[in-house]
Amino acid sequence: MITNVVLLIDNRDVMSTKYKKILLKNNFSVFHLKSMDEAQKIILNHEPEIILISDSLGTDMAQNIETIRAINTKTRPCVVALSKSNDINDKLKVLNSGADDYFPEPIEFLEFIGRLKAHLRRTFESQLNDITMLFGNKITTKILKRTLNDNVGYSYLYITIKNIDSYKDLYGDIAYSKMLQTLCAILSSCLDKKDYLGHFIQDSSFLVITSQSKIENIAKYMIYAFNKVKEKFYAKNDVSRGFLIMKGDVFEETKTSFVKMYIGGVINSYKKYTNINELLHALVYINKLASLKDESNYLIERHQLAANDSVVEKKHNNNVMIIEKDEPLSLLLETQCKLHNYNVLNLNDSQVILENSTFQPSVIILDAGSVSNFEGVDLCKKIKSMAFYQDAKIILTTIFHDKQTILKSGADLYLPKPYNIDTVISWVKRFNIEYNL
Repeated sequence: MITNVVLLIDNRDVMSTKYKKILLKNNFSVFHLKSMDEAQKIILNHEPEIILISDSLGTDMAQNIETIRAINTKTRPCVVALSKSNDINDKLKVLNSGADDYFPEPIEFLEFIGRLKAHLRRTFESQLNDITMLFGNKITTKILKRTLNDNVGYSYLYITIKNIDSYKDLYGDIAYSKMLQTLCAILSSCLDKKDYLGHFIQDSSFLVITSQSKIENIAKYMIYAFNKVKEKFYAKNDVSRGFLIMKGDVFEETKTSFVKMYIGGVINSYKKYTNINELLHALVYINKLASLKDESNYLIERHQLAANDSVVEKKHNNNVMIIEKDEPLSLLLETQCKLHNYNVLNLNDSQVILENSTFQPSVIILDAGSVSNFEGVDLCKKIKSMAFYQDAKIILTTIFHDKQTILKSGADLYLPKPYNIDTVISWVKRFNIEYNL
């Protein structure tokens, strides 16, 4: 899918035709313009890999090259000067102004094409990710922009890998690299030369550009293959536990799940998107919707769906439930939550929550119990099994430091006592936002 674009700025008819012919023969896409004013728009919109500029424009070539270098593009083009002069001073002036190469005419075209390809090779090699050997965000964004300018309707998959940074922190750089390389092998295995795969936005996320006919099958296969291999990258005790433990028992911690793949897809065959920012917004939004599921998932936006049909309004939930037998602490938690504009239900009897079906909390602050009585841990398990509370985030506070027991009960946050009340409120805010996404 990568077509190398050459911008030829040359005021001559015969010579420019010769250059264009030899470039097209070698699979370059060519824009030919006769003035610098026209060229600036092409440079911004298409970000050509190579700019060939002739001294036939009637203006100072060195100054023209400085102008080109001043144009702000995400990817740096290779600028090659074409000149009738073979004088060393002319060459140095042009090269010092920012040109990457200088060709005195007449040109030997085999050498000309060979040197252009050498420049391209160095340019592209500098843009490859060291781990995956895929192009990074700059090249991917440029190719994405070009596909929107084509008459062909492409489809796009934005792929994110959740929790891969936690995996890297626990298992190290080598294991992280191997996982990323395996993911790339999975992604590449279902693509062909007409498709594109590159990093997008960050090193652990990807963009696939493909056709409408293949987009759904590609997304399905990626999720299937990813789920088949992901547990092979974890230690047996982590697999048997079902989640990762990142720190010691004296620190608060959320439950860290295994890596998950989320895919948001957009079918653009009917030219629905012509603006890159609109397409990016749609891809990120669809990906976020896909990530609302607990397991790896994909979701594809279809053109025929009206906006009113695809949006489901969700009433904002600002409810917090507190189950804490220490009365002073319970009162303090309630007061602080109310000060932060949360609706609070403070319960002393754990049986009430099992019978309650009117107050649906976004966050539950629950005491785990004593060293001899794990009442709160058992209650957490029961709460997580109830459909009414299944989306609620549970902060399990505890005087006994056993992170594995707490997190295995279904708690979303392990919080050892004594704790700072501001820490609790900050987690309530974070979980409330996650709940309401």
